[in-house]
Amino acid sequence: MYDNNIFGNGGTNNVNGNPGAAGAGAPNNNGYAPTGDPNMNAGSYGQPQPDFSQNAYTQQTGYTAPQANNPYHMQDMEPPVSLGDWLLTYVIMFIPCINIIMLFIWAFGKSEPKSKQNWAKAMLIVMAASIVLSLIMFGLVVSFIRKMLIETGLYDSIYRYM
Repeated sequence: MYDNNIFGNGGTNNVNGNPGAAGAGAPNNNGYAPTGDPNMNAGSYGQPQPDFSQNAYTQQTGYTAPQANNPYHMQDMEPPVSLGDWLLTYVIMFIPCINIIMLFIWAFGKSEPKSKQNWAKAMLIVMAASIVLSLIMFGLVVSFIRKMLIETGLYDSIYRYM
C-alpha cells in the first residue's frame, strides 16, 4: 500500500502498481542510468556515490634518519631565558636612563642569548620610533599654538614684555 519508491520513476511499488512515470522497462535506479564508472557506487535512492576506499600505505624509499654525528644536523641550542631573568629584565626596564644603557648592552653584548638580543634590538627600534613621533607631535603642537597666538594678536603682546 505504501510507496517505497517515493519518486515514482521506475519501480513497480507505486500506489497504482504501474511501473512509474519513466515507463515500463526503465532501470530501477530512480532515473539514474548506470554510469559504468567503477569508482561510483549506488548509494541511497540509487544516487551515485564516490568510492572512498583507501590505497595501501607505501613506505617512502630513499629516506635515511639523521645521524647523531652530523655537524649540520646537530646545532648547539642555547638554553631558554628563564622566568626570573625576564622578570629582572622588566624591572630594569622601569629604571630611567639605566634601561636604555642596558638595552644597548643586551642588544650588542656577546654573552646574552640570541632571543634576548633580538628582543633588546626590537625595543631599541620601538623606542627610537616613539621618540621621533613624539618630536614630530611636539613640533606640530608648538606650531599650532604659535599660529593661534599670531592670529589673536597675543604673540606680539607676549614678546613686547620680554
